[in-house]
Amino acid sequence: MEYLIPAVGGLAATLSMTAFMSGVTRFRLANADMIHAIGSLFTKEKANATMPGLLVHLFSGMAFAYLYAAAISIFPISFLASFCVGAMIGGFHGLAVAFVLVALVAENHPLQEFRDAGGQVSISHFLGHVIYGAVIGSVIGITGFDLLSRLR
Repeated sequence: MEYLIPAVGGLAATLSMTAFMSGVTRFRLANADMIHAIGSLFTKEKANATMPGLLVHLFSGMAFAYLYAAAISIFPISFLASFCVGAMIGGFHGLAVAFVLVALVAENHPLQEFRDAGGQVSISHFLGHVIYGAVIGSVIGITGFDLLSRLR
């Protein structure tokens, strides 16, 4: 049952990131509507994109949580260390996503509204991933879960 801790943390982190990104979009700071952006990659239209986008995003977030948990397990486990390491990993992950988003996905997205992924969208994704990592780190820190020692 303990092996579900990263999945639960990933779910909480993904929902936190999604709430942040939704707020960015709602307040018109950037078009960071990643649920519809991801979903419309599959559906080619925004109208039917919510469910596929949400499912892909949630399952990806839960899967990535295990990679974060493994990386956090390399460092001494304390709440503060886990929180900070998770946020830093999220920052690196966010930089990679921001680069790939702007360089590859936006140019080839089937919907015009998601093709304009400039600086504001990149910053939003970077910050969203920092939040994701901080939440994962918090869950790992609170529970003391050490994935690497459990795999040995």
